[in-house]
Amino acid sequence: MKLLIILSILFPLSALAAPWKDTNPFVISYITNLAIEYQVNPHTALALVWCESRMKMGAVGTLSRVGKDRGGLQVNDFYHGKRAKEMGFDLTRSEDSLEYGMWLFAEQGFRPWLSSRKCWQKFL
Repeated sequence: MKLLIILSILFPLSALAAPWKDTNPFVISYITNLAIEYQVNPHTALALVWCESRMKMGAVGTLSRVGKDRGGLQVNDFYHGKRAKEMGFDLTRSEDSLEYGMWLFAEQGFRPWLSSRKCWQKFL
């Protein structure tokens, strides 16, 4: 537990050169803590959230062919809504959408976010 607290405090300092440096520190810490919980590299998680939503946790994208992309990681409710609901997540809530997205990344890696790879590859 102490390690999580230390990492959540120190990691945002290492992100000062990243484009998300002006993001609310609470948002960065929240993403970092979720990444650690789901055993995802925190820097990678921050890069994905930056590229998908510019750190806007309540973002709703409507460019997909079906459904809507929701939250910081732009999880599509058509493709993931049923599974998310079965897991107890409500994708219309930004916290749930982000946590489900972290779980999804831990399970499938970059596959669901390949369309934004030109963005996040710059930060890895």
